[in-house]
Amino acid sequence: MLNKKSRIDLHLHSCASDGVRTLQEIVNVALANKIDFMALTDHDTICNTIAFSEAAREAGIAVLHGIEVSALFHSQVIHILGYGINPDLPVLRNYQNHYQESENQQALRTIANYRKKGAHVCEAEYEQYTYDYRRGSWKLFAYLQDQKIISTMQDYQSELAKGHILRSDILSAEAVIEMIHQAQGAAVIAHIFDYSNLNPELMLKTLTSQGLDGIECYHAHHRPEQSQWLANYANLHHLWITGGSDDHGHLSDRTMGTPRITLDQLNLGPLMNKIQY
Repeated sequence: MLNKKSRIDLHLHSCASDGVRTLQEIVNVALANKIDFMALTDHDTICNTIAFSEAAREAGIAVLHGIEVSALFHSQVIHILGYGINPDLPVLRNYQNHYQESENQQALRTIANYRKKGAHVCEAEYEQYTYDYRRGSWKLFAYLQDQKIISTMQDYQSELAKGHILRSDILSAEAVIEMIHQAQGAAVIAHIFDYSNLNPELMLKTLTSQGLDGIECYHAHHRPEQSQWLANYANLHHLWITGGSDDHGHLSDRTMGTPRITLDQLNLGPLMNKIQY
Protein backbone atom coordinates (compact mmCIF):
# COMPACT_ATOMS: atom_id res chain seq x y z
CA MET A 1 0.00 0.00 0.00
CA LEU A 2 1.02 3.60 -0.50
CA ASN A 3 2.11 5.97 2.25
CA LYS A 4 2.77 9.69 2.35
CA LYS A 5 6.41 9.26 1.23
CA SER A 6 5.61 6.90 -1.66
CA ARG A 7 7.29 8.10 -4.84
CA ILE A 8 4.98 9.25 -7.63
CA ASP A 9 5.16 9.77 -11.39
CA LEU A 10 1.77 10.40 -12.94
CA HIS A 11 2.88 11.57 -16.39
CA LEU A 12 4.54 8.95 -18.60
CA HIS A 13 4.50 8.07 -22.31
CA SER A 14 4.96 4.78 -24.13
CA CYS A 15 5.58 3.78 -27.74
CA ALA A 16 1.82 3.99 -28.31
CA SER A 17 2.22 7.76 -28.74
CA ASP A 18 5.60 9.50 -28.96
CA GLY A 19 7.52 7.64 -26.27
CA VAL A 20 10.18 5.08 -27.10
CA ARG A 21 9.69 2.46 -24.38
CA THR A 22 7.56 -0.65 -24.33
CA LEU A 23 5.31 -1.17 -21.33
CA GLN A 24 7.68 -3.61 -19.70
CA GLU A 25 10.59 -1.23 -20.20
CA ILE A 26 8.64 1.54 -18.46
CA VAL A 27 7.94 -0.80 -15.55
CA ASN A 28 11.60 -1.81 -15.36
CA VAL A 29 12.76 1.82 -15.26
CA ALA A 30 10.13 2.60 -12.60
CA LEU A 31 11.39 -0.25 -10.43
CA ALA A 32 14.98 0.95 -10.85
CA ASN A 33 13.90 4.46 -9.78
CA LYS A 34 11.81 3.14 -6.86
CA ILE A 35 8.57 4.59 -8.22
CA ASP A 36 5.62 3.32 -6.16
CA PHE A 37 2.69 4.82 -8.06
CA MET A 38 2.43 5.90 -11.69
CA ALA A 39 0.12 6.63 -14.61
CA LEU A 40 0.56 6.14 -18.33
CA THR A 41 -0.70 9.24 -20.14
CA ASP A 42 -0.16 8.61 -23.83
CA HIS A 43 -1.19 11.34 -26.25
CA ASP A 44 -4.74 10.95 -27.56
CA THR A 45 -4.79 7.16 -27.22
CA ILE A 46 -5.72 4.54 -24.64
CA CYS A 47 -4.54 1.51 -26.61
CA ASN A 48 -1.87 0.67 -23.99
CA THR A 49 -3.84 1.70 -20.90
CA ILE A 50 -5.18 -1.62 -19.66
CA ALA A 51 -2.06 -3.62 -20.57
CA PHE A 52 0.11 -1.09 -18.77
CA SER A 53 -1.97 -1.30 -15.61
CA GLU A 54 -1.65 -5.07 -15.63
CA ALA A 55 2.13 -4.96 -16.14
CA ALA A 56 2.64 -2.36 -13.39
CA ARG A 57 0.45 -4.15 -10.84
CA GLU A 58 2.21 -7.43 -11.52
CA ALA A 59 5.45 -5.64 -10.57
CA GLY A 60 3.91 -4.30 -7.35
CA ILE A 61 3.47 -0.73 -8.59
CA ALA A 62 0.17 1.09 -8.02
CA VAL A 63 -1.42 2.66 -11.10
CA LEU A 64 -4.08 5.15 -12.15
CA HIS A 65 -5.59 5.02 -15.63
CA GLY A 66 -4.66 8.09 -17.65
CA ILE A 67 -4.52 9.87 -21.00
CA GLU A 68 -3.17 13.20 -22.28
CA VAL A 69 -5.56 14.90 -24.70
CA SER A 70 -4.73 17.66 -27.17
CA ALA A 71 -7.06 20.65 -26.86
CA LEU A 72 -7.46 24.15 -28.27
CA PHE A 73 -7.48 27.13 -25.93
CA HIS A 74 -7.57 30.58 -27.56
CA SER A 75 -6.29 28.99 -30.79
CA GLN A 76 -3.26 27.45 -29.05
CA VAL A 77 -2.80 23.72 -28.54
CA ILE A 78 -2.63 22.74 -24.87
CA HIS A 79 -2.66 19.36 -23.14
CA ILE A 80 -5.24 18.18 -20.64
CA LEU A 81 -4.61 15.06 -18.59
CA GLY A 82 -7.46 12.70 -17.84
CA TYR A 83 -7.06 10.61 -14.67
CA GLY A 84 -9.21 7.82 -13.32
CA ILE A 85 -10.82 7.32 -16.72
CA ASN A 86 -12.76 4.18 -17.55
CA PRO A 87 -11.14 2.85 -20.75
CA ASP A 88 -14.02 0.44 -21.30
CA LEU A 89 -16.47 3.26 -22.02
CA PRO A 90 -16.98 4.05 -25.73
CA VAL A 91 -16.41 7.82 -25.41
CA LEU A 92 -12.60 7.60 -25.38
CA ARG A 93 -12.47 4.80 -27.96
CA ASN A 94 -14.61 6.92 -30.27
CA TYR A 95 -12.38 9.94 -29.67
CA GLN A 96 -9.23 7.90 -30.30
CA ASN A 97 -10.58 6.55 -33.58
CA HIS A 98 -11.73 9.99 -34.72
CA TYR A 99 -8.41 11.59 -33.83
CA GLN A 100 -6.37 8.92 -35.61
CA GLU A 101 -8.52 9.13 -38.74
CA SER A 102 -8.26 12.92 -38.74
CA GLU A 103 -4.51 12.69 -38.20
CA ASN A 104 -4.15 10.35 -41.18
CA GLN A 105 -6.33 12.44 -43.49
CA GLN A 106 -4.55 15.67 -42.63
CA ALA A 107 -1.18 13.96 -43.15
CA LEU A 108 -2.26 12.83 -46.62
CA ARG A 109 -3.42 16.36 -47.46
CA THR A 110 -0.11 17.73 -46.18
CA ILE A 111 1.86 15.33 -48.36
CA ALA A 112 -0.31 16.16 -51.40
CA ASN A 113 0.45 19.85 -50.91
CA TYR A 114 4.19 19.20 -50.69
CA ARG A 115 4.01 16.99 -53.80
CA LYS A 116 2.27 19.75 -55.75
CA LYS A 117 5.13 22.06 -54.79
CA GLY A 118 7.64 19.62 -56.28
CA ALA A 119 8.70 17.62 -53.21
CA HIS A 120 9.50 13.95 -53.78
CA VAL A 121 6.68 12.61 -51.63
CA CYS A 122 3.67 10.45 -52.38
CA GLU A 123 0.43 9.73 -50.55
CA ALA A 124 0.44 6.04 -51.47
CA GLU A 125 4.03 5.74 -50.28
CA TYR A 126 3.09 7.38 -46.99
CA GLU A 127 0.25 4.93 -46.40
CA GLN A 128 2.71 2.02 -46.73
CA TYR A 129 5.43 3.78 -44.72
CA THR A 130 6.65 2.32 -41.43
CA TYR A 131 9.32 3.58 -39.06
CA ASP A 132 11.10 2.58 -35.88
CA TYR A 133 9.07 3.88 -32.93
CA ARG A 134 12.29 4.20 -30.93
CA ARG A 135 12.92 7.40 -32.85
CA GLY A 136 10.40 8.89 -30.44
CA SER A 137 8.25 10.73 -32.96
CA TRP A 138 5.08 10.08 -34.95
CA LYS A 139 4.46 8.89 -38.48
CA LEU A 140 4.16 12.20 -40.35
CA PHE A 141 7.15 13.71 -38.57
CA ALA A 142 9.29 10.65 -39.30
CA TYR A 143 8.21 10.52 -42.95
CA LEU A 144 8.91 14.21 -43.59
CA GLN A 145 12.25 13.87 -41.84
CA ASP A 146 13.21 10.86 -43.97
CA GLN A 147 12.20 12.77 -47.11
CA LYS A 148 14.50 15.67 -46.06
CA ILE A 149 11.62 18.15 -45.85
CA ILE A 150 12.32 18.78 -42.17
CA SER A 151 15.29 17.99 -39.95
CA THR A 152 14.25 18.94 -36.44
CA MET A 153 11.19 19.49 -34.26
CA GLN A 154 11.78 23.22 -34.70
CA ASP A 155 11.44 22.74 -38.48
CA TYR A 156 8.20 20.83 -37.96
CA GLN A 157 6.76 23.53 -35.70
CA SER A 158 7.77 26.20 -38.19
CA GLU A 159 6.06 24.39 -41.07
CA LEU A 160 3.01 23.89 -38.86
CA ALA A 161 2.87 27.60 -38.02
CA LYS A 162 3.09 28.48 -41.73
CA GLY A 163 0.20 26.15 -42.51
CA HIS A 164 2.35 23.87 -44.67
CA ILE A 165 1.69 21.01 -42.27
CA LEU A 166 -2.02 20.58 -41.52
CA ARG A 167 -3.11 19.94 -37.96
CA SER A 168 -5.48 17.16 -36.97
CA ASP A 169 -8.96 18.11 -35.78
CA ILE A 170 -8.57 19.20 -32.16
CA LEU A 171 -11.41 19.71 -29.72
CA SER A 172 -11.80 22.84 -27.63
CA ALA A 173 -10.53 22.66 -24.05
CA GLU A 174 -14.10 22.82 -22.78
CA ALA A 175 -15.10 19.86 -24.98
CA VAL A 176 -12.08 17.85 -23.83
CA ILE A 177 -12.92 18.47 -20.17
CA GLU A 178 -16.49 17.32 -20.81
CA MET A 179 -15.26 14.22 -22.65
CA ILE A 180 -12.97 13.26 -19.75
CA HIS A 181 -15.88 13.68 -17.35
CA GLN A 182 -18.04 11.46 -19.57
CA ALA A 183 -15.26 8.86 -19.29
CA GLN A 184 -15.65 9.08 -15.48
CA GLY A 185 -12.29 10.83 -15.15
CA ALA A 186 -10.83 14.02 -13.73
CA ALA A 187 -9.48 16.74 -16.04
CA VAL A 188 -6.09 18.21 -15.10
CA ILE A 189 -4.18 20.91 -16.99
CA ALA A 190 -0.68 19.72 -17.90
CA HIS A 191 2.60 21.71 -17.65
CA ILE A 192 0.86 25.07 -17.75
CA PHE A 193 4.06 27.14 -17.87
CA ASP A 194 4.94 25.61 -21.25
CA TYR A 195 2.23 27.69 -22.95
CA SER A 196 4.28 30.83 -23.34
CA ASN A 197 1.61 32.89 -25.12
CA LEU A 198 -0.99 32.35 -22.41
CA ASN A 199 -1.34 33.89 -18.96
CA PRO A 200 -1.41 30.99 -16.44
CA GLU A 201 -3.73 32.67 -13.96
CA LEU A 202 -6.26 33.79 -16.56
CA MET A 203 -6.04 30.39 -18.19
CA LEU A 204 -6.75 28.61 -14.91
CA LYS A 205 -9.68 30.90 -14.18
CA THR A 206 -11.29 30.15 -17.54
CA LEU A 207 -10.62 26.41 -17.46
CA THR A 208 -11.94 26.13 -13.91
CA SER A 209 -15.18 27.76 -15.02
CA GLN A 210 -15.35 25.08 -17.73
CA GLY A 211 -15.03 22.25 -15.22
CA LEU A 212 -11.29 21.73 -14.76
CA ASP A 213 -10.65 19.46 -11.75
CA GLY A 214 -6.95 19.90 -11.08
CA ILE A 215 -3.49 21.21 -11.91
CA GLU A 216 -0.28 19.36 -12.70
CA CYS A 217 1.70 21.41 -10.19
CA TYR A 218 4.91 19.38 -10.35
CA HIS A 219 6.54 18.83 -13.74
CA ALA A 220 10.06 18.56 -15.12
CA HIS A 221 9.73 22.00 -16.75
CA HIS A 222 8.43 23.79 -13.65
CA ARG A 223 10.81 25.68 -11.41
CA PRO A 224 10.25 25.12 -7.66
CA GLU A 225 8.69 28.56 -7.23
CA GLN A 226 6.30 27.88 -10.11
CA SER A 227 5.25 24.56 -8.59
CA GLN A 228 4.64 26.27 -5.26
CA TRP A 229 2.55 29.00 -6.89
CA LEU A 230 0.45 26.38 -8.65
CA ALA A 231 0.00 24.34 -5.46
CA ASN A 232 -1.08 27.47 -3.57
CA TYR A 233 -3.52 28.33 -6.35
CA ALA A 234 -4.92 24.79 -6.37
CA ASN A 235 -5.44 24.79 -2.62
CA LEU A 236 -7.08 28.22 -2.69
CA HIS A 237 -9.48 27.26 -5.46
CA HIS A 238 -10.15 23.69 -4.29
CA LEU A 239 -8.46 22.03 -7.26
CA TRP A 240 -6.65 18.72 -7.08
CA ILE A 241 -2.85 18.57 -7.28
CA THR A 242 -0.93 16.11 -9.46
CA GLY A 243 2.60 15.80 -10.78
CA GLY A 244 4.87 13.83 -13.07
CA SER A 245 8.02 13.84 -15.14
CA ASP A 246 6.47 13.68 -18.64
CA ASP A 247 9.07 11.02 -19.41
CA HIS A 248 9.19 9.83 -23.04
CA GLY A 249 12.24 7.62 -22.65
CA HIS A 250 14.55 9.66 -24.88
CA LEU A 251 14.18 13.33 -23.92
CA SER A 252 17.02 14.61 -21.74
CA ASP A 253 14.87 17.30 -20.09
CA ARG A 254 12.19 14.81 -18.93
CA THR A 255 13.32 11.71 -17.07
CA MET A 256 11.25 9.40 -14.90
CA GLY A 257 11.24 10.35 -11.23
CA THR A 258 12.28 13.96 -11.87
CA PRO A 259 11.19 16.08 -10.14
CA ARG A 260 11.08 13.88 -7.07
CA ILE A 261 7.43 13.77 -6.01
CA THR A 262 5.92 12.06 -2.99
CA LEU A 263 2.28 11.34 -2.27
CA ASP A 264 2.06 13.90 0.52
CA GLN A 265 2.76 16.70 -2.00
CA LEU A 266 -0.37 15.84 -3.96
CA ASN A 267 -4.09 16.17 -3.44
CA LEU A 268 -5.83 13.55 -5.56
CA GLY A 269 -9.23 13.83 -3.92
CA PRO A 270 -11.60 11.04 -5.01
CA LEU A 271 -8.96 9.73 -7.44
CA MET A 272 -7.42 7.96 -4.45
CA ASN A 273 -10.34 5.53 -4.66
CA LYS A 274 -9.47 4.71 -8.28
CA ILE A 275 -5.87 3.63 -7.65
CA GLN A 276 -5.28 0.03 -8.68
CA TYR A 277 -2.91 -2.17 -6.68
